[in-house]
Amino acid sequence: MADARDNGAEMPLSFRAVGDLVEIVRLLADDPLGATRERYETPLPVSYARAFRAIENDPNNELVVAGQDARVVGVHPRYVKRAKSP
Repeated sequence: MADARDNGAEMPLSFRAVGDLVEIVRLLADDPLGATRERYETPLPVSYARAFRAIENDPNNELVVAGQDARVVGVHPRYVKRAKSP
């Protein structure tokens, strides 16, 4: 697990599991842009679990999440172009 530092405080970064999906969507919806496109409701629409699984199963995609005090406080999707094996 990597750490990011903000004002000297450690913020763990990790690749998260579907169990964090509710917190990830909450964070995305709590943003002016996300509020216009995300549906943070209970239960979450099944489309979020499908999208998460698609990201998780694609070796070129990673979902990096920052946590603080057992809460998701940041999320960053990354696309990584991996070289194909010969």
